[in-house]
Amino acid sequence: MSDNYWFPKKRYGWGPPRKLQGWSVLIGWIVLLTSGKRSLPGLSGIVFFIGMIALLGLIVYFKGEPPERGNWRTP
Repeated sequence: MSDNYWFPKKRYGWGPPRKLQGWSVLIGWIVLLTSGKRSLPGLSGIVFFIGMIALLGLIVYFKGEPPERGNWRTP
C-alpha cells in the first residue's frame, strides 16, 4: 500500500480521506456544493449538483487507491 493516495480503498469503494489534500478537497467540495446549490434555482441547481458529484468522483478515482479487477478487496 502506497502513502501517496489521498483516499484509501475499502471493500467496496473508497473511504474517508487519508491525507490533508484529500480533506481539503472534500471540505472545499462541500462548501462549493452548499453555496452553489443555494444560489442556483431550478434545473441549473440540479445540473450543478450532478456536475459536482461527477467532479468529486473523478478526483477520488484519480487520487485514490486503484481498484482491483473483479472485486475491490477480499475480506
